[in-house]
Formats: sequence, C-alpha cells, structure tokens
Amino acid sequence: MEEKQTPFGQLLMSLHVQGMIALGKIKNPMTDKIDKNLNVAKSSIKILEDLKEKTEGNLSEREENIIKNIISELRKNYVQVANEEEDND
Repeated sequence: MEEKQTPFGQLLMSLHVQGMIALGKIKNPMTDKIDKNLNVAKSSIKILEDLKEKTEGNLSEREENIIKNIISELRKNYVQVANEEEDND
C-alpha cells in the first residue's frame, strides 16, 4: 500500500520541481519551454538546506531521506549545468 504524501512532503516535492525547472532539466509547465535560471535553482537548494537544518530531529526517517536525496540531486545537477554554462561562454 502506497503512503499518502504529507503536506511537508508535498512542499519538498514542489521545491524539487522548482529547482529542476530552473536547471532546465524539465519543461516549465507554464511556458511549455525549457527555462534555465541558476539563481532560482540556487535559491531552491538554499531553502531546502535551511528546511533540513531547521527540522533536524523532527522528521521521520522517510522525510529525512527524501530531503537529503532532493538536495543531493539538485546540487549535482546545479554543478553540471553551471559547468556547461561556463563551457558555452
């Protein structure tokens, strides 16, 4: 049986999607285009890092794993996209 996602989990997923859109990894659903904005991506990562820090000790193991994985994925993709941008300059 699949676990129902909590409001906190929904917030995490929203920030994850926002970050992935800003990194150009998925289409912006509002424009149906690939939009890159590294400042927005960096902001999404920072918000997630702050949430992780502020909620430490208050998350379930599942929530802790989700936030760690999202931050890790966004960081990895941020570095990749930033390096690609530098190479194109």
